[in-house]
Amino acid sequence: MNARGARGLYVNGDFFHALGVRPLLGRVFSAADDHRGCGLPGAVISYGYWQKEFGGKDSAVGSKLMVEGIPLKSSA
Repeated sequence: MNARGARGLYVNGDFFHALGVRPLLGRVFSAADDHRGCGLPGAVISYGYWQKEFGGKDSAVGSKLMVEGIPLKSSA
């Protein structure tokens, strides 16, 4: 697996709700994700990243990503 650069932000569970953003696939974070033990940390990827790195395939949801050495699960 080759490392690729990408820009990102660490956000809280209300971030996407405040922006009024809805996912095309998968889900975005919610306030329920803002506590310890809420499960495997996740990543919401942009439409452009989804197209470029996953070819727009639905299988991107649930894919594992490494961000700064931390394994994350993509919610696309």
